[in-house]
Amino acid sequence: MTIKETEELIRDYVKRGSEEAFKELVDRYINLVYSAALRRSGSDSNQIEDIVQTVFADFARKAGRLPKGVRLGGWLHQHTCFVASNMLRADLRRQNREKEAMKEFSNESAPVRAELVNALDEAVEKLDPPDRDILLLRYFEGEDFRAVGTHFGVSEDAAQKRVSRAIERLRNVLAEQGIAVGATALVALLGTCSSTAAPGILNGTVCRLAIRNGSLASATLFGLSTGTILKCLGIAAVTSLTLLWTWYRPIAAFSKSQAAQRTLHARTNRTYASASPLSRSLPLEAVTAKTNRDTNNLLTMTIIADDSGSVVPNVPIDLRLWEGTQQSRRKLQSDRFGKCEIEIPRKTLAELRITTRIDDFADTRLDWKSENGDLVPVNYTIRLIRPTAISGMVVNEQNQPVEGATVHIENYDSPALENKIENHIFGQIETLSDSNGGWHLNRIASEMIPFLQGGARHPEYVDAAAFRMDHADPVEKALLDGTHVFHLTQGASVRGWVTDSEGNGIAGASILVGLKGEDRSRQSIS
Repeated sequence: MTIKETEELIRDYVKRGSEEAFKELVDRYINLVYSAALRRSGSDSNQIEDIVQTVFADFARKAGRLPKGVRLGGWLHQHTCFVASNMLRADLRRQNREKEAMKEFSNESAPVRAELVNALDEAVEKLDPPDRDILLLRYFEGEDFRAVGTHFGVSEDAAQKRVSRAIERLRNVLAEQGIAVGATALVALLGTCSSTAAPGILNGTVCRLAIRNGSLASATLFGLSTGTILKCLGIAAVTSLTLLWTWYRPIAAFSKSQAAQRTLHARTNRTYASASPLSRSLPLEAVTAKTNRDTNNLLTMTIIADDSGSVVPNVPIDLRLWEGTQQSRRKLQSDRFGKCEIEIPRKTLAELRITTRIDDFADTRLDWKSENGDLVPVNYTIRLIRPTAISGMVVNEQNQPVEGATVHIENYDSPALENKIENHIFGQIETLSDSNGGWHLNRIASEMIPFLQGGARHPEYVDAAAFRMDHADPVEKALLDGTHVFHLTQGASVRGWVTDSEGNGIAGASILVGLKGEDRSRQSIS
């Protein structure tokens, strides 16, 4: 194939989205890419497939930006070497983390492991939708941080931070159920959630029924609803995991080639598919719900970036609504077009508060109060501004970095800001310190910096001394240049026994020191 023929195929693919042209290019160069991947990865067939699929997925995205006259074979070979090197390094880091994580999880007692496995799915369901969705995508579906970021419309780093926060919230839910587990051990458990394969015969049955009925949404399996089937599979999966941990058997890693295939398929579909929402049919339930809603009670929000004017998709939204003295709270999310429709009881509404919370943009609050004569509009556009980043370190008494510490930053009351319908009050934001003890927040507007207070905590230490900005002006500079340090001190160990009335020890009892729900409380298991 000549350079001219290659350029014509690339042009045909870029301008018309020609699948035939893309397929011909893949057929022409796949042996070159595969051979280079084979030399770099040896006999690891799964990794070879990952490299090949990643290279062509990247080519599908970047084809329109390749320099004129570039030799595609040379570009693909160079990119294959680059992808392979990155993947090998990432796999080595992942293997080291998994070894450490599984070592920590194995140190837990067998009853604790079994209790944790049984409680996992219920705890995940109690999370807010954005946290639940991101954990399911990352661990249960086996997507990497890059794919997670693409799905939520954020960077890879931002996706990793969101996952870390969701893990910490999952730990809190488990703690409320009396199950204390470290972040590393919980990650080890989540990392196995996608490793239980369904029986091959089930795949064929489901496919046949799907084809026969035209849609899995309306299909039933042997008279059972889809929801019932999924519940049964979930129980089987949890039972399998419990037996595996009880017998200390190794758990097979999820096939990365399947994850890579899904990523490539998703990217390719996004390339070929129309962006118009009208080209997709809605489920009957969704159409009925839209038809039955009172449009007079709808608030349609559009979320865009102030600096670029482009829509911001998949923005988590915190909604609080007051009717008289009754308060309700919901977690919402804008769609991929930055739109969100909110039903509100206009006649009985006392106050409506909406807060957007997404990395790389400042949290923005809308607050309409009937006592102030505020009227909630039918349409409203939020223009998200870029934030001012703050960061720092968390260390122990020996000035060693502390990983997994929760850093919480709040804003204290400011009447001047609260009287505005649109402001950048955020309430509280939390993040976790990394393996180097570092933490970073990128969701606070510059106008809120003078009104900050915050601290750090870790279950194995006494809480760090908190700061309040107006009491310590030098803190502002330290937060902005990343030199602020939270010092955690070692707490006293409290030991004891849990027994019945006859003095017999009771295993698995929940121990709470302090008040339930209090930041300073500590939990353990006998």
